[in-house]
Amino acid sequence: MGPYYVQISAKVRGNSGATVWSFVVEVASRMDMPHAAFTFLSLVSYEMYEGNTFMANDRKIMTLSAKADAEEILSQKRRVLAMQDSILMFHEATSRFPCDDLTVGFQGLGPNLEFYLSQTENDKSCFGKVVRGGETLKLIRDLANKGTAIDIVQVQHLAL
Repeated sequence: MGPYYVQISAKVRGNSGATVWSFVVEVASRMDMPHAAFTFLSLVSYEMYEGNTFMANDRKIMTLSAKADAEEILSQKRRVLAMQDSILMFHEATSRFPCDDLTVGFQGLGPNLEFYLSQTENDKSCFGKVVRGGETLKLIRDLANKGTAIDIVQVQHLAL
């Protein structure tokens, strides 16, 4: 039932000896946000975020799919899960995860893979929050704002 924890690891693109940075996201329980939590955790289980890139602007750090075949792979996996073409059918909200600094939500309803790490309180719905590695995100944001490509190398469930 949750809450669930997901570790996201990333590094600078093209530098095989680069430091791998990690941060941990607490994902809402399925009782609080059943649709968003299930969707995000399914995408993590199917390794749909590895190889994607972080990009940033003043308000958010967002993922950007770098996989040329990501939409086709996701479409096939959605069929197996009996999901519609849009990943999310609706946005959920809960007072346990208000959108504020370092919270996590989906970028739109789909059919994309993108999620964002919020830095403001203006977003629609957030289903998770960073509970470890906030300084890592500040570093990723600063590098991404300078145009440095930061690639996601691993996203995995944690048992805490």
